[in-house]
Amino acid sequence: WQRANGMREPEEFRETVYPLLADISIRELVRRTGLSLAYCRQIKRGLVVPHPMWWEALRKVGVPRPT
Repeated sequence: WQRANGMREPEEFRETVYPLLADISIRELVRRTGLSLAYCRQIKRGLVVPHPMWWEALRKVGVPRPT
C-alpha cells in the first residue's frame, strides 16, 4: 500500500478525517468500516491514528448521506 500510495502524516488524519467522525457513533464506525469495536473506540478517543489505507473509508463514514 505504501509503495503505491506513499506515506502520509498522522496530522493529515487529525486535521481532515478525525473532525468528520465527531457525530458518528462507534457502532456506526464498526458497521460501516468492518473494523473492530475496540479499534473504532480507540480511533474515536484519539488514541490511535489508523493506517492511511483506512482514511478514505473513515472519511466516507463522516460525510452526511444525501436525504
